Amino acid sequence: MGMKIIIQNVGQRPDADDVLDMTADGRFIEAPRPSFKDRLISWALLVAGAGIAILGTALALWFALLLVPFIIAAGLIGYAAFRWYVWRLRQRQ
Repeated sequence: MGMKIIIQNVGQRPDADDVLDMTADGRFIEAPRPSFKDRLISWALLVAGAGIAILGTALALWFALLLVPFIIAAGLIGYAAFRWYVWRLRQRQ
């Protein structure tokens, strides 16, 4: 049976993370290794998160590339309007 040492500041509420498990001779008690199922679930969540991140990045890139023709068209229309405006100003002089 191990000794529990609780380290806390004045006014701090004790948490489960604040407990140091030590044996009587001063060695720390090692936490048990997670089961195969727990490790498998962790890896599955990591892979799913990476997949969602890649999918989100691909969708954002696709949307940005989808807007390129509209941006080019808006630029051409703006340039044509500017040239027409300059042409009209020269016609008045």
